[in-house]
Amino acid sequence: MNELKVGDRVKLVKSIAYPPFEVGKTGRVTFIDKERVNPVIVKFDDGFQFGFGVNEITKVEEETNLNELTLKQYQNEADRTANNQVTQKEALTNYALGITGEAGEVADMVKKYVFHDHELDRDETIKELGDVMWYVANIATCLNVTLEEVAQRNVDKLKERYPDGFDTEKSKNRKEYEEGATNAESE
Repeated sequence: MNELKVGDRVKLVKSIAYPPFEVGKTGRVTFIDKERVNPVIVKFDDGFQFGFGVNEITKVEEETNLNELTLKQYQNEADRTANNQVTQKEALTNYALGITGEAGEVADMVKKYVFHDHELDRDETIKELGDVMWYVANIATCLNVTLEEVAQRNVDKLKERYPDGFDTEKSKNRKEYEEGATNAESE
């Protein structure tokens, strides 16, 4: 128990719950309370959270190679550093405002590069893009959706919109523009 701490990556090695949980399931420790019967609260990768005894879970080491980081690994890392002491409504508000703030920083760097003749600081831009990703990942977690699903839905939408790749005419004459105009006129 002393070696486990909040944020640790753990794996379920046995389950005494009924019905039992799937052994081998992984997640992160989100809370530890030594006074409870099941003192370790684990949030699984699928978003489900439950309390376990220390003999039911084991700490697992995770190696994150930046060249092979998956969206799932990134989302888990972002969730590990999120403030879990706020309500979902507060978290969503924080993350939505955070996206706009960080995206604004990226936009400001590009604006200064294009219109003010500044150099574009590639490393600083990458850092700010990472901050945007952190907020996106945490909104997805709040919605109990994976970044993989978010990305796949976006790819599917773009394939439908531009089946042969980007096309200026298709961009100008998108269905949602026509439908939006019709809906706006009828209101």
